[in-house]
Amino acid sequence: MNKTVVEKQITKEFIEIKTNDKEKQKEIIITNIIHSMGMPANIKGYYYIRDAIKSVMENVNNINKITKVLYPEIADKYKTISSKVERSIRTAITITFDIGNKNILEKYFDEKYITGNKRPKNSEFIAIIADKINLELEL
Repeated sequence: MNKTVVEKQITKEFIEIKTNDKEKQKEIIITNIIHSMGMPANIKGYYYIRDAIKSVMENVNNINKITKVLYPEIADKYKTISSKVERSIRTAITITFDIGNKNILEKYFDEKYITGNKRPKNSEFIAIIADKINLELEL
């Protein structure tokens, strides 16, 4: 059985993932990262971002087709429209940078996003997290 240890950044607890299911491992890691950033789980954008990151991890070209492939894919899954997916993701990112854990955000994003009023674009946010996880998992 494959065993992965993921650090939960906020409390410095460790969560053991005991599964051979690579997809489940990815979901748990993605969830832990965006949760540790302080993204509220009670907003739609949280779930849309989670699915977007997973999709980009599986096919990096999806980040270049964000409005043509990625948003419509997520919209179909949640029975909504692409523009609402885009807006919900943008809102989730804004909230995270406004009230989230700055120490965790600094690990992933440039200083200009942490200290200023500037926020990463949806595609930037998704690509950075997906790339970081892929590098850590060495996919």
